[in-house]
Amino acid sequence: MELHEKLTQDLSATPFAACIGEVAQILTEWTGSERNAYQWYVTHPIASLGSKTAEQIVRERDFPVLMEHLKQVGFAGERRGGSSSR
Repeated sequence: MELHEKLTQDLSATPFAACIGEVAQILTEWTGSERNAYQWYVTHPIASLGSKTAEQIVRERDFPVLMEHLKQVGFAGERRGGSSSR
């Protein structure tokens, strides 16, 4: 499954379906590829959000919290545009 497809599955029945492209773009830019972005989305615990994965947060309908985190902090706890230690 690809990231865009996964996001569509997770967000399609929510008011946030229009944000799918934005989330996919942000994660792909930060991780370097759509494959890495998908892996991060489904497996990476976000410490500042209760050690839940982005997928878990979306499924719990806390998408606005995830988007705020992504826009303010980034996917690895770094500011957007910062270099990753990965």
